[in-house]
Amino acid sequence: MQFTPEAFEADLDAADYMIEIKAECHYNNGTQNVRYLQRLFYNQQEFAYYDSDVGYYIPKTEFGRPDVEYWNKDKHHLADRRGAIERFCKPCFEAWENIGAIGRRVEPSVTVSLMPQHEGSDTEQHMLMCTVFDFFPSAIKVKWYRNGQEEIEQVQATELYQNGDWTFQIHVMLETDIQKGDTFACEVHHSSLKTPKRVTWHPETSDSARHKQVTGIVGFVLGAVFIIVGLVIYIRGQKVQTSFRGPQCEHYAGCLLFVYSFPVVLDAVGEILKKFPSILLCYFGLSFSVVLAPFLEVCSCYMAAVSVLLIRVVDEVFRV
Repeated sequence: MQFTPEAFEADLDAADYMIEIKAECHYNNGTQNVRYLQRLFYNQQEFAYYDSDVGYYIPKTEFGRPDVEYWNKDKHHLADRRGAIERFCKPCFEAWENIGAIGRRVEPSVTVSLMPQHEGSDTEQHMLMCTVFDFFPSAIKVKWYRNGQEEIEQVQATELYQNGDWTFQIHVMLETDIQKGDTFACEVHHSSLKTPKRVTWHPETSDSARHKQVTGIVGFVLGAVFIIVGLVIYIRGQKVQTSFRGPQCEHYAGCLLFVYSFPVVLDAVGEILKKFPSILLCYFGLSFSVVLAPFLEVCSCYMAAVSVLLIRVVDEVFRV
């Protein structure tokens, strides 16, 4: 290919100097109708292109006009470009057809997740990421929905990545606030799919929520064990009576186990139900039980457990 001196004389020493040439073959009905494009770029800006449908070069910018005028006057050069369909496009199509690339369709896999740097953050805005991967061909459309309504303004997408195995991947993010009861959906449109593929996401399906569930279940089991041990120790301690009015918790260790196991169980249940523990209410319940236990003639540790339970129930009711 020939270039005129005017295209280079001012920028030969520029640090960002770059020439790029792209050859494209566009097929319609196999090789029956083929369009060949040769696109030329200078510093990432297209300045001219050759189009086989018209048979000559077309300038995209004033910078490319001198080159286009020069190439279009060269009949031998234009004839070489016209022969690119037979020489380049059709052999490539046959090669791709032989290896099964023509008509190949691979359905995309889709996952939705809350980006780790936002998980557990105190900010109102969160970033949800829809990862679409292992699909072919590359043309794809991804949409975000919140409670059935399409989100457009706060949606960002990465560039299309090539996996190196004739498949692609893309990441589409949605920046939004997350409220209780929200439902988010990532919808993917691709030629390999008969109907769009949709993956829904709820706040309780995030990694932190699952971790809280596991923690809550473990805490519930441990709390139940502590309650049983505390009851056994307390019942054995009932054989000894003191002069204090009403039945007492003579075995101090048993009382501690019983009293403090109830908040553990209640907090564990709260985690499972996606509630947050109310530590101050627990302490208030313990203090309240110490005052009332002598008057009700019941063991203070059991009174503590009951008061904590009642206060937590009232707290959860007003949270809803």
